[in-house]
Amino acid sequence: MQFVDFSSKYGLGYKLSNGSYGVLFNDSTKIITHPNMFHFDYIDRNRSCQASADEKICKYDFFDYPEAINKKVVLLQHFKSYLDGNQKFKPLEFAFTKENAPAREDQGVQVPYIKKWKRARKAILLRNSNKMIQVLFQDQSELILCSGSGVVTFVNAKKEIKTVSVNNSSLEFDDPSLYKRLQYAKEVLVQMMSGNTAVTAASTF
Repeated sequence: MQFVDFSSKYGLGYKLSNGSYGVLFNDSTKIITHPNMFHFDYIDRNRSCQASADEKICKYDFFDYPEAINKKVVLLQHFKSYLDGNQKFKPLEFAFTKENAPAREDQGVQVPYIKKWKRARKAILLRNSNKMIQVLFQDQSELILCSGSGVVTFVNAKKEIKTVSVNNSSLEFDDPSLYKRLQYAKEVLVQMMSGNTAVTAASTF
């Protein structure tokens, strides 16, 4: 996953492995493109569209959306341009027109998006709408936790993948580096859910 932190002004922009681009704005609204780059979803707690838990999801395409969210649609294109490596802004180019637009293939299935995120001293934690949690460490390693699965996937800086049980009582001794990362991730998650800002863990990875 790629991301760019521009929370000093707008929010967090990112690109998912499925080809979708999204932004989690500072006002907690979200926008996420469909992989076909024609449709997108706008998520807001205060809009009367399709309800999903405590959020409201509105489904649009780039030729038909409310004027009220135009600035955020433009910002999405700026984030995408930056994530694609363009030094100058490059607006979206569409292979479709309104007349030959592709049908949405995700009816009833929500495109995943980032619901919350937190930057700590040693890592960034991302909580996704599909209940997956990703922790991106400064040394380019990564933890991936799926809610309810009981396992964690660790991708080290060399992109070597290891999957272990989170309830492995010998993990502290078998793999101290992974164990310390997991403990750190748990503390960051607790702090994020509680709304606190301080993360006191000081493990050496």
